[in-house]
Parts: sequence; C-alpha cells; structure tokens
Amino acid sequence: MGTFWPLITGILLTVSAFAQTESAQFVFRGQADEHVALERILTETRTRTEMRDSTCTRQIPYQAEECGNETRYRQECHWEPARQDCGTNYEQRCDSVTRYRQECQQGPSRRECYRVPGEEVCATQPGRQVCRDVPGEQRCRTEPGEQVCSQPTPDREQCRTLPDGRQECRTIPGRDSVCTTRPGRQVCEAGPSRRECYQEPGERVCTRRADREECRSVPGEDICRSVPYQDQECRQVPVPYCNTIPAQNVCEQVPYQEHVCRNVTRYRSESYACKEPVQVPYNVKISVQGQLDVKFLNPEFATEVPFTANVGANRALELKAQAPKDVLVGTRPGAPSVVAEGETVTIKQTIAVRLTSVKELQGLLTQSLAGVVIDFPAKKLSFTAKGLVELDDAVEIVLEGKKKQLFNTKKGTATIKGTLRQLKATLVAAEAGQVAVQIDLSKVDLTQITDKKTFKMLMTHVKGLPDGFGWAGQVPELKSQKEAAAKVIK
Repeated sequence: MGTFWPLITGILLTVSAFAQTESAQFVFRGQADEHVALERILTETRTRTEMRDSTCTRQIPYQAEECGNETRYRQECHWEPARQDCGTNYEQRCDSVTRYRQECQQGPSRRECYRVPGEEVCATQPGRQVCRDVPGEQRCRTEPGEQVCSQPTPDREQCRTLPDGRQECRTIPGRDSVCTTRPGRQVCEAGPSRRECYQEPGERVCTRRADREECRSVPGEDICRSVPYQDQECRQVPVPYCNTIPAQNVCEQVPYQEHVCRNVTRYRSESYACKEPVQVPYNVKISVQGQLDVKFLNPEFATEVPFTANVGANRALELKAQAPKDVLVGTRPGAPSVVAEGETVTIKQTIAVRLTSVKELQGLLTQSLAGVVIDFPAKKLSFTAKGLVELDDAVEIVLEGKKKQLFNTKKGTATIKGTLRQLKATLVAAEAGQVAVQIDLSKVDLTQITDKKTFKMLMTHVKGLPDGFGWAGQVPELKSQKEAAAKVIK
C-alpha cells in the first residue's frame, strides 16, 4: 500500500535504554538520528534454597503369613479298546478338454482429414491521449466616433444683365461651419490560444483467421479368429476310507483345589526427623541500562516534534512523541539486543521514525477524474485519476446510467467493490501526477445500465496504512469521493 503514518498525540513503545538518567527528552529539529542513554535501579524479588528441619516418612518391610485355595492338577488315565475310524476323503481328478480362444491383430491404419473454419479474433488496443490547439477567444471593443466640421463660407455677390442692358446684382449670405459626429466602430482582437487534451478509448480490432485443414491417423480395425487349444478340467471325487485304531491307555490333567499357606513381604510407614529444601524470597537491586538509537527516515520534515524516553518498572523503556494534532508519526522498531551480567541488564535497540502531516496524506487521494469510458463490447472501464493510485488501494465504483422517458427518467446502476488488484486493474503513470486506470468488467453485472443513454461514474477511493509500522492514537480517515461524466462504446 501507499506510505502513510498515523496521527498520534502520544506513542507508547517498548524500546531499550541505557546509561545515566531514568528519563530523557529531545526535540526533532531536522536531525537524521538521535542517541539516548538511560539507567534505572529496579528492585527484583528472587528466591534461594534453604534446608529446614522437618518430619519425613519411610517404608519398613516385614513378613506376614497368607493362606488361601490354589488350583492344582493331577493326571487321571483310563483304557480305551481298539476301534474303527471311518470317513470320506476327496481327491482331484483331471481330464483333457479342447477349448477356443480369440486371437486378434490390428488391420492397416488410415489417414482422415477435415476442414476447420477460421475464427474471428478480437483485441482492444490501448487508449491514447489526443491533444489539439484551440484558438483564443475573440475580444472586441467599441471606439467612440469622431467629430467632423466643414469650413465656413463668406458672403458673395451674384449679378445678372437685364434685357434692357442694365445689370442687376444681389448679395448671397455665406454659410457657417457645420459639425457632424461620425458613428463609432468595433475593433476585435484574437486572445491567446490554449491546448486541450482528452483520452481516447482503445479501438477494438478484429481479424479472421484463415480456414485450415487438420488430419489424424485412425488405427485399423481388429481382425480376429478362433484358435483351439488343450486345457485341463478338474473335479473333486469322494473316496471312502476306514482305519483301525489299536487299544491304548488315555490320560488327561484334572484340576482340583488345595489349601496353601506361605510368607509374603509387606510394608509399614515409619516417621523420622529430617531436613527438606525450602524456597526463601529475597530482594536484589538490578541496574537496567540501555541505548536507544532513533533514526528519522525523512529529516527534511519542517515541524518540530518533542520526544520523551524513560525506563519502565518492568525493565522496559518507553518512548513517547508529543506530536501536534496535524502531525502523524509512524514507527518501526528493530529487534532488541539484551545482555544480562550479574545484576546489570544492558539493552540495545534501533527504531525508525517517519513524520508527515494530515494534509500531505490527504493529498495522495484521488483529486479528480477524467476521460471515463465504458466499453460494453470489450467489458472494460478506463479513466484517468489525479492522485496516488496504487493496486492495493480499495475502491467502490458506481456506474450510473439514465434514460429519459415520456413522464419520468429511468435509472440503473452497476457497482464494483474491492482493491484494484482484486479487480484485475492495470495502472499506467501519466503526465502531471495522473494515473491511467483500466478495470476488467467481465464479472460485473451491467444489465441494469446497458439500455441507458447518459452515464456517470462515482468513485470512493480509500487508502490503508502500510504494513511494517506500529500505529497508535487517532488515525485520520483516508478517503475521497469523486464523480465524472462517462462516455460509452456500444
């Protein structure tokens, strides 16, 4: 998962310490490491073995007479006269008979061929980012009109000749200056151009393979015939017999009871004065010493954080960080090395510390979504997320479709939940801190949205805490919710 460290107002860790003081304080001010030496005298209760007077018991043997009935045996014999022992025995008798068996051999094989029609193979090519330059918007302004004035004309005399030869004249008055205002005009200029980019979904390309001929060898059929052979057929035949058993003396063991007495060994308990071990407690002063080596993984962190280390009553050492509420502290302690020599215990340990802020962690979540495409034929969902998106992050994606009808709007949704690794997602880093994501929809029920016209995607992005660190205190909720309109391919 991503790199996160929890908020703690006081982390309590068991670490080691050694040396001079029972408690020590230090402040993180950008140093890469800090060494702390601690020592505390503890009182420990131990036990020792002492011999004290006591009374012990031992077993003393003695002889005692025991009597009872025992089973014994005696031999009794009697004379049996001669007799006949008759019966029937069975003996095997065999005759030769002719039988038949099938002998088969495989005939010649043959080759069979058939035509396999070609199949269509389709694949979706990866999407690409398309950019174009958009000319700037035209900006216009209106310039005011200017005033134009004509030149004034002086008075003038106009004369004419009458029919009788006389001349008649008259004065025509001049014209004053006349001013008019010309109408204003609109002046337009083109603004700066900009670059627009969008993610085009991958194109689905299909090719048809050519027909092919496949052949196979078919084994030949079995050819069989009956072959005679000789066999033995046997049966059990009864044969009567009689044997003469001569006269003889027959003996057997007959049990009987006999009263018997004998001496046996028994034991009695006897007390005597003795000494036995007793565990006696006593107190010992133990010097617990240790060395704490604190390694700061990001010494460039700007905020000061105070720490306190002290020796606990259980021989453990305690490290506390008094961090501000907006600062998170993650710790990863190493294995301690403990050496005990007499009444002195020396411990050495290293602990790694990582410092960060709540604002920095929240900045790793998804800030925006773009280029959302739902490809129904290929059953793929692709989009671009701005933020730190990783395979082990958990997401909940809701694809919502709408279709306007005569009097209402019909809606449908499809939900995807799990980590991006479980959803078989592929992640490709893009420019400007963005990540291109593609998710397989082959196991998602899309029947509720396939007939809709407009679509959008809502995504809840959750980041977990990384493994290998110890966390304590109040951990912030690392979750963001974003939505964006979606294009579809049907």
